[in-house]
Amino acid sequence: MLKKKIKFNSKQIIILALIALTIAIINTSGLAANNKAESTPIEKAETINMDANYILFNDVNQLDQAADLILVGSPTMDFPEREHITTYFGDGAIQDFYTLTDLKIDKILKGPQDFNLATSQSLKIIEPIGYAKPEKKENKITREEYSELEKGEKYIIFLMQNDQGQYVVINVNNGKFNLNETEVSFASDSENVKHEKIKKEVFSKYKIKE
Repeated sequence: MLKKKIKFNSKQIIILALIALTIAIINTSGLAANNKAESTPIEKAETINMDANYILFNDVNQLDQAADLILVGSPTMDFPEREHITTYFGDGAIQDFYTLTDLKIDKILKGPQDFNLATSQSLKIIEPIGYAKPEKKENKITREEYSELEKGEKYIIFLMQNDQGQYVVINVNNGKFNLNETEVSFASDSENVKHEKIKKEVFSKYKIKE
């Protein structure tokens, strides 16, 4: 069976060329949009805050008495690289969440008598913050506006030992204090004032220079 050749005039050729160009532009735009979405920084993920029941301490003496371990150290990894634990109820709702943060320890200010720091001078602690979907690093989820310890910064941290023998940051944001000049701004001026007050008491008690 002979195939019939289809001939196009110059006007039809121009129209076909414009259609092909339009399709190419649409495909390219879609690819660029996908690449842009994939390259969106994790840090821009939405942060969800959850209320929690905490025993809060308003001065350094209360903090000192409540803490099982007080140390000076800094995280060894950026937040997305850390181990994030999130558990769920049967209906998919979040049951619990936290982050395991590796610290390089510079100094122990208080600790149990049987506390034996590893030769690597490092310790893994629990922070009350994580991801709603850890496998995708989607949507940070935190308790009482807690902000994570940042790599490259050095902190004095107040910790309490839980039933599993792990050390957990206590007193939310007022259980960790940046030794550098930069400090996270909290939700309200009153919280900032309170944090700075306790920070000055902490630095004075443990003879830490700003």
